[in-house]
Amino acid sequence: GIVEMQSHLAQRGFETEIFVCPNRSGTTGHRKLAEFVNRPHVFCCVLISLRRELQQWFARQTVPALVLGSCHASVQLPSFDVDYRAVCRHAGGAFLSKGHQCMALIMPNSGGAGELASELGFREAVETGSPSAGATVMIVRHNGTAQNIRTKLDALFNSSRPPTALLIAKPQHVFIVVIYLLQRGLAVPDTVSLIARDQDNLFP
Repeated sequence: GIVEMQSHLAQRGFETEIFVCPNRSGTTGHRKLAEFVNRPHVFCCVLISLRRELQQWFARQTVPALVLGSCHASVQLPSFDVDYRAVCRHAGGAFLSKGHQCMALIMPNSGGAGELASELGFREAVETGSPSAGATVMIVRHNGTAQNIRTKLDALFNSSRPPTALLIAKPQHVFIVVIYLLQRGLAVPDTVSLIARDQDNLFP
């Protein structure tokens, strides 16, 4: 995580500073960002969870930048990330091989490149997989809060065709979903199968 990265850099004599980019783009936001990255002591930027417009802005700057995550399409910046498209395509294929016909991807509504790649890969599993005749994929986007996730899941499982398999992004959201399912009386994995998209030490 960020703290671990800062610790490693500090051990090697590098100072780090966090700049939170504004949610909305605009001249003022870009000016403040430019003032920050153009300071004499800033020689590299590590970008985390930036929308396409900001990644494109950094690609046009002279200061070196590394994307800790996925790059949006057409953004030419070095990046370091998991191949979420391949991971989610594989997860969808695993569900299909077990006979699931109605699956859902549960993920934050961040618009991040990793989330977009996840959706693409999950849909590809159904579109290209041979056992996928009649299978459907639902993409459920939430704002990250437990309440919103529960509201989205209520709509999902109260529908005429509730999913029997869930692919869940972000480790902390896996636990929210599991608790929700248990409270609803849906056994895991007997009634609903789960796959966590992201590795975490808390998972066996």
